[in-house]
Amino acid sequence: MRADVESFLMQSKEADMPAWLEVLLNLSGYAGFVVLASRGAAGSQAPADDHVYSDKR
Repeated sequence: MRADVESFLMQSKEADMPAWLEVLLNLSGYAGFVVLASRGAAGSQAPADDHVYSDKR
């Protein structure tokens, strides 16, 4: 492999992400997942006021 191609593919540790930034991204991704999961599917449910509470059919 040519030296310039090898140096491009095998970059040094300087290009790595800092540990604190990786932790911050992981936490924000986890928090986003929890928010989306806790909201649940909105769906097409009728509001509570629209429910019928009688036995008349």
